[in-house]
Amino acid sequence: MRQFNDEVTSRRKRLGEFIQRKRAFAPKTARGDLPLPVRHLYVIKASERSPMNPRLSAIGLLSLMACAAQTSPSAIQRPATPVLAPSAAPAASSPTVNHGAYQVTVALVVDQLAAWVTTERLARLPLSGGFARLRKEGTWYQDVRFGYAITETAPGHASLYSGKAPHEHGIVANEIWTQGHAAGIVVDESTRLVTAEGERPEFGASLKAIKSEVVADRYKRQNPAARVYSLSIKDRGAVFGGGQHPDLALWFDSKLGQFVSSNAFTQRLPDWVLPAIGQAAIKPRLEQVWMPLDSNWVSEMSITNDDQPGETDYAQYGAKFPHQPSHSSQPFVAFRANPESDRMLLELGLLAIDNTPKERPVLLAISLSANDYIGHLFGPDSREAWDELLRLDTSLAWFFAELDRRRGPEHWAAVLSADHGIVPLPEVSRVQANQFHEAGAIGARPQEVTERLRPALLEKAATKAAEKALGKGEIAAFVDPYLYLSDKGKGLDPTRRAKLFAAITAELSKVTAVAKVFDTSAFAADCPGAADESLDALVCRSVQPSRGGDFFIALKPSYFFGEEQSGTNHGNAELSDRSVPLLVRAPGQAEAGNVVSSPQSFELFSRELEKLLNLH
Repeated sequence: MRQFNDEVTSRRKRLGEFIQRKRAFAPKTARGDLPLPVRHLYVIKASERSPMNPRLSAIGLLSLMACAAQTSPSAIQRPATPVLAPSAAPAASSPTVNHGAYQVTVALVVDQLAAWVTTERLARLPLSGGFARLRKEGTWYQDVRFGYAITETAPGHASLYSGKAPHEHGIVANEIWTQGHAAGIVVDESTRLVTAEGERPEFGASLKAIKSEVVADRYKRQNPAARVYSLSIKDRGAVFGGGQHPDLALWFDSKLGQFVSSNAFTQRLPDWVLPAIGQAAIKPRLEQVWMPLDSNWVSEMSITNDDQPGETDYAQYGAKFPHQPSHSSQPFVAFRANPESDRMLLELGLLAIDNTPKERPVLLAISLSANDYIGHLFGPDSREAWDELLRLDTSLAWFFAELDRRRGPEHWAAVLSADHGIVPLPEVSRVQANQFHEAGAIGARPQEVTERLRPALLEKAATKAAEKALGKGEIAAFVDPYLYLSDKGKGLDPTRRAKLFAAITAELSKVTAVAKVFDTSAFAADCPGAADESLDALVCRSVQPSRGGDFFIALKPSYFFGEEQSGTNHGNAELSDRSVPLLVRAPGQAEAGNVVSSPQSFELFSRELEKLLNLH
């Protein structure tokens, strides 16, 4: 608690200084027009006022009371009016649970939540928000590092829930080239989708591709009566948290416009969830206009204009506020890049808890994907990204308050982390970004201008080099970051394969963005230890010679695969993409208010989750 309280005191000063720097760069509002949470912190800045001033203490109290107004207790019903922080339930002052088993254990993965983002921004969120509660009541590990180079969603979730790296668990990318086309690595053509109406002909997803056991499977084996629910917008975000035998695994299918599962996990969805997952439940959310929850606060926090160059008007969703999914040319696709999708997942999680007898313990795994889609389209410095963070913070506060109400604050625990990080838009000036960058921030915001590398150009260059060296037909495709050989190319004898590799390496070394080309078949079975963070070691822990591409293309710092003037991406081996936060709230276990800044392995997520579940 002491560390958290010290941070709360210092954040007031930092925020005041931040606002003054921001105004010096781009003045927008008068002091009296600041939004409530910002104004509350600004007026009691130590350099201006005494913290003991009773008038200012009253202002602070009234501000926090206003931010803590409660919302509807229903799991599916939305609050009648938007409020900044809807949690009013008191935190547990003296935790009573200390035996390592809770009625509800929640595993939250916020897709694309980089460590550099959280160290810069969590202190600027309301004190009554969800992140502040996790920090106050638990431990914040600021720098949790993935020990590999393939920083994508599927490898990230698989690594978090297995405690293994891709070279062990086999999830080496989001997509792989198979049977003449690119396909999601968790897509299983032997399975079929299951919807509210029953089984459909489309392929489902499964854990067939993973070679390591995940936490949920160990939990189910030790606690057969326990319930396991795993929810996400993405199939690759849902399957790893739920394991092989979840009681419910759901993800959103944007083609069908509804939440679905797979017959790898169930033949029929439970009746209690059916009214909440179909188009009838989703379409009203498509009509909601997305505007900033607090436009003044978002404007003050963001370093970019709302029409920042590089932001993407994908599917006519709009490159600036307002955004309305129903006005997009692909409304259900746009729904994924909307804070409402996060909110719906949390509501579904509460619905699952409501339909679980209290004597049965629950593991609830939720992958919150809106932050990822929004970051890709608009960039992490955009007003959309700031508003998403504020809305997520608000929704988490509400969600935690509902867990209090349903089970009691001492009977639930939570871990929150991310699957990978992100880099800024190339169009965002480093001078502009670094003006508000706090020195010593964890996770390394890129200090150089980022740059996109078009995958098609890389494939063209590799194909040209291969044809010049050996003739046509050796290259099948490039699915970043892997170059795949054709059957002809795979059948080359060692001498000709070495000639092909040398030719491709020589050609791609001319591409400014390329750091190194690796032959995945050349890696030893055992990779260097975790302490080795060299590029060679990171790539070794990313690949499995029997799975994925034949050549791994590693990029230089600040480069990423992407199309011209079109959003941003992750996938780099730098800390901006590899370093994420981990927050653990566990009454009786996790130290309250503790902050750990030293680097930690990504394995910490599964270890902490196992402790909360009392696995042995």
